[in-house]
Amino acid sequence: MKIVEKKCPNCHANLEFKVGESDIRCPNCRREYAVEYDKDFVDPEVQIKAKDIQLKVLDDIAKARVFNRVFFVVVFIFTAVIICISIVMAVRGYEDYRQTKEEMEQSQQEHEAQFERMWQEAEDQYNKSKESF
Repeated sequence: MKIVEKKCPNCHANLEFKVGESDIRCPNCRREYAVEYDKDFVDPEVQIKAKDIQLKVLDDIAKARVFNRVFFVVVFIFTAVIICISIVMAVRGYEDYRQTKEEMEQSQQEHEAQFERMWQEAEDQYNKSKESF
């Protein structure tokens, strides 16, 4: 705190007091005085501390904005990656489904062809056995 010097109105002795004190006593004549400040008076040290606090708050706000931006960019990238992976997995799953379906259709066609051959062979044997009787 800043120390201010004034003169005692009674004995003209030097009065020393710290800014912010509300009452002082003259060391010479022992009279007490109420310290009056202008309504606009602000202690310069308090102003400096207030500016320091204000600058720190502004710095903290700037850091918070940077953190928020980085956080949202990371979340956005993470979400985009998850969506891309989901799309790739869905496409691969569809391709696997389509390939499996084609294999099943081909297998079914092979079985139907084999069944037709067996049926035809059975009919031919039946007809041969019928002719031999």
